[in-house]
Amino acid sequence: MEQKGKSHQETSLKPKPPRLLPLSHIGSSLGLPETSGAGLIDTRKHRAPAQREFYSIAEVAERWRCSRGTVYNRLRAAGASVLDFSAGGARSRKAVSASTILQIENRMTRRLA
Repeated sequence: MEQKGKSHQETSLKPKPPRLLPLSHIGSSLGLPETSGAGLIDTRKHRAPAQREFYSIAEVAERWRCSRGTVYNRLRAAGASVLDFSAGGARSRKAVSASTILQIENRMTRRLA
C-alpha cells in the first residue's frame, strides 16, 4: 500500500548527523605530520590543572565536598584570612588564597587507620 506524495524519508524532520573524519585525515589536510595530532591530545589529557592563586568560597566547598557554611566555619577555626573588597560589613564575594587552602588540607589530612 503506497501513499501518494512524499515518502517517509523525505518528510522526516531529523537532521542528518555530522560526518566524522579521522584525526589523521584532518591533520594531513592541514599539512601536519600524522603523529603530531595524537601527541597533542595525549599531552593535553595528562596535563596538570592550572595552579590558581585564589579560590572562591563556593569553589572551596566543591573541592572539600561540603557546604559553604562549613567552609566559613573551618576557615574561622583555622584563623585564615580572606580577600574581601567590600565596604565594612557589606555582602560580597570573598577569595581564599590557595596557600591557605593547602595549609588547612595538610593540617587536616590523616593516615587512614
